[in-house]
Amino acid sequence: MVYELALPALVVSIVLFAMGAPWYQWLAGVLFAACALCGYTVDIVRAIPFRAPPRWPVLGPYLAPYLTAQMFYWWPLLRLDGWLWAIFAGLYILSTVLNLISHP
Repeated sequence: MVYELALPALVVSIVLFAMGAPWYQWLAGVLFAACALCGYTVDIVRAIPFRAPPRWPVLGPYLAPYLTAQMFYWWPLLRLDGWLWAIFAGLYILSTVLNLISHP
């Protein structure tokens, strides 16, 4: 499950923070962990049906940390290499489209 991937991301973020890395290198993992906690709570623990029909009081707070975490993985790549940024941008768009069509 995708929520479990937050654990290694959080560990990497903690290591980067402890090594003194700038905030833009470790913040995405922390945001992804927050997103996973929110998603796990809504999807698994509470099992709230919010996708179809869209229940915006649940869907909005569910999507906000996800999109924020994804953007913080994407934006810092521009500091490293424009091609990396462009590749991730394409993957981000593809991921968004696949998410939209897989949740009717």
